[in-house]
Amino acid sequence: MITSFRSRLYRVVEKMYNTRMEKSTDKDYYLISSLIKDLKYQGADITSIIQDVHINYEVASHRKNNREVYYRDLFARLVKTYGH
Repeated sequence: MITSFRSRLYRVVEKMYNTRMEKSTDKDYYLISSLIKDLKYQGADITSIIQDVHINYEVASHRKNNREVYYRDLFARLVKTYGH
């Protein structure tokens, strides 16, 4: 019974997180994705873009501002889409 509850809770939390992540980063994510497609970036070029977003995340995390979550979510979404 507890396992079933935890499983349902996990799915709800995961869905909420993914929905929030998609809404907060949609504009920039689609801008970066269209840039990658339009310029036909591959391999090292895509890695460079992902690294730049990661650097922005690291800087934001040291400043402890609200942009940290934004860059973390954008970075996670790019890695999920384009690999690591």
